[in-house]
Amino acid sequence: MGADQRQNGDTLLMGEAPTCPTGELTVPVLHELGSVAALCFGGEPFEFGALLPGFCGVGGGSLISGEPDWLNGLAPGVTLYGERVRPEDAGNPPASGSINARLAPGVSFSNCDPSVADQFHLVTAHFDDPASAECRTQFSDGAGSIEEEPIVSVARCRLTMVITATRPQPNR
Repeated sequence: MGADQRQNGDTLLMGEAPTCPTGELTVPVLHELGSVAALCFGGEPFEFGALLPGFCGVGGGSLISGEPDWLNGLAPGVTLYGERVRPEDAGNPPASGSINARLAPGVSFSNCDPSVADQFHLVTAHFDDPASAECRTQFSDGAGSIEEEPIVSVARCRLTMVITATRPQPNR
């Protein structure tokens, strides 16, 4: 980050523009970008190839729920890899990384679905979904629940990758 001086002498931190990819998008590229990917693509659709690994499971810890459910609540998301992993490493991401995404309403695509799992797909996605404006989040654990500030919930949802379409890539 660079610094700039305001007229009153206070230092203002200025974010540098991210270096966005210009070539073919891949899961490793998106993994490396992390949340910066949302700054590169915003609400515009983009495509990339990905492996939908076939594993199911629920993690422990605190429970995050919210509205709208498909974007911010208990509805399941998907995990995507850029390559196959050895059977003994199933459920563990490859060294090249993984990405997580949510499914837009009407999109059927699940790590638990044997008809699409363990296959490569062409994925169409975007960030900054219009439904983000309505996001509200609640964290729950054994001690109770906490409502997140609405502005933070909206920001979290805007950074969430939303899958809008998938197409199998049988030749991969």
